[in-house]
Amino acid sequence: MLSACGPVHTDVATAQVALDTTERLGLRYLGLPRCGFTREVPCSSKAKVAELKVLDYDAFWAVAAASRNAGLTAAAWMAISEFEAEIPR
Repeated sequence: MLSACGPVHTDVATAQVALDTTERLGLRYLGLPRCGFTREVPCSSKAKVAELKVLDYDAFWAVAAASRNAGLTAAAWMAISEFEAEIPR
């Protein structure tokens, strides 16, 4: 019985690792000086920071939900992908 649960747990664990990695990328952007207050390039915009915080929150709770219900794993991956796609490089 436990072996049947193994791949699902691995998928959720992999999603958690992906979220952690994406959050690190997001933190790099959040740590930049705000645009308009500095002449440094690159800089972070207040609106983009707010958007990333919402996307991170959504992805976090999607992964948490997937850890309780394996049927939500695909939704967690979609939330992580959306979060990652919005992080400026």
